[in-house]
Amino acid sequence: MILEVEDARGNKVFKKKQTLSKFGIASADFQLADEVNMGTFTLRAILPQSQVEKKVRVERYVLPKYKVALKTEKPYYLPGELVKGTLSANYFFGKPVSDGAVTLNIRTIDVGVTSLKELKGKTDGKGVYKFEYTLPQFFVGQPFEQGKAIVELEASLKDTADHQQEGRLSVPVVKAPVQLTLVPENKVIVPGVEHRLYIAAGTAHGTTLKEATLTITNDFEYSFMHKTERGATQTQKSLSRRNPISPALFCG
Repeated sequence: MILEVEDARGNKVFKKKQTLSKFGIASADFQLADEVNMGTFTLRAILPQSQVEKKVRVERYVLPKYKVALKTEKPYYLPGELVKGTLSANYFFGKPVSDGAVTLNIRTIDVGVTSLKELKGKTDGKGVYKFEYTLPQFFVGQPFEQGKAIVELEASLKDTADHQQEGRLSVPVVKAPVQLTLVPENKVIVPGVEHRLYIAAGTAHGTTLKEATLTITNDFEYSFMHKTERGATQTQKSLSRRNPISPALFCG
């Protein structure tokens, strides 16, 4: 595996070849220089047949005078849904940042960072700015996020004394509110041999679904319904029409 780092201008600032462990894990340390190109860096892992990337922000640390917090009504959204959220800002001595100028950039990641919308407004007397944005109908899922797409909310707030502070929030975008993960006990499924399959059910933001009813079908025209316990279920079946699927509970 080759591990690479590109800075905000596309310069390759790190490259190292590593051997995967028996568990398929490799790691490397990268030390930032004292002077770097601030912005979005790209972390990349390259294998002979595929590669994955992750974007991270690199910025200078500035001691803040007040705190900016972003919050959306929902922990995740579907493509095309209306995102409603608030920005709230308070000085560290407790007073709200009222009448502050807000610039909210909404971005997503596909092959790079793509800007979707820029919103502007002002905080009210309680230091709050409310915003709405309708998501596009199409997104690119990210391998590091288990196929979820990511919408990044980046807010810049300037108070009446011209002090500027930023806040960020990443919101997942999923194609369905329920996420199912199917894991076979063995990678190779042999006809006529009994196999065990594990099915995990959860919400898009990671909460397990307890007592959910699963309807499971296969190419051999068998189907059944089964309730999960602690967000997971197990089934054993033989790939033969003579043996119907009989589920057993898996509490993992």
